[in-house]
Amino acid sequence: MSAIGDFSFNLFMFPFETIVLHKFRRNTVSTAFGDVLELGAGTGVNFKYYNKKEVNSLSVLDIKISDSVRKASKKFSNIKLIEGSAENLPFPDSSFDTVVFTLVFCSVENPERGLAEVRRVLKSNGKIIFIEHVKPESERVKTVAEKVNPAWNSFSNGCNINRETLQLIKSSGFILEPDSYKRKGVFITGTALKT
Repeated sequence: MSAIGDFSFNLFMFPFETIVLHKFRRNTVSTAFGDVLELGAGTGVNFKYYNKKEVNSLSVLDIKISDSVRKASKKFSNIKLIEGSAENLPFPDSSFDTVVFTLVFCSVENPERGLAEVRRVLKSNGKIIFIEHVKPESERVKTVAEKVNPAWNSFSNGCNINRETLQLIKSSGFILEPDSYKRKGVFITGTALKT
């Protein structure tokens, strides 16, 4: 993303960040530890929530590394920026203690493959930290989301508003930490452990 694109995205996301997402980020991203991989960092909004005393290294993977991420990365002493896909992570097995993804798996073309890759690169005691928007709970709104999704997907560069990401996480071999899980409208957040 260009600086203008980053600004436009942040402006669009501002109400969601103010009302819901900043609390989710503060409560979950701050628990990342050890060698950390962040998928789809976008504009780098998570960076300020990391507890740098607990993070040994931070690897950031995105389809395209934004100008905002490049600028924000200068505040970290041990950070790597990598362009690539969640479905084909360029890391050895068991590389990371924590994998963070926020508002990412709505647009991963093959989320099952992406989560299998996340599981592969996590250490045996590793955890994932996630914030995602998912299919609405209300039947009426869910029906609208299903009808609107094809147009939204085309308009929003591959984003889907009807994904069942929590179920995908569970079926991919992760155990949800129940105390961490929260839902607010179409947003979910939590942490889960590799089984």
